[in-house]
Amino acid sequence: MSILSGINRHEVLRFYERVNRIKPSAPVEAKRGPSSTVLEISAEAKKKLVMEMAREEVLKKIRE
Repeated sequence: MSILSGINRHEVLRFYERVNRIKPSAPVEAKRGPSSTVLEISAEAKKKLVMEMAREEVLKKIRE
């Protein structure tokens, strides 16, 4: 019995399709000053974050 037997393959594929459709947001720029920062999240960083969240979700389902 495979460790992945409890995971619905179609559910995982639909999730990855949704991840691939995520549109990158425009960078948010703050005023330049001593107390302000510039927050720039690239599309690649967002995708990496979402993929990590998906990985954690799949691992959680495996453990259940």
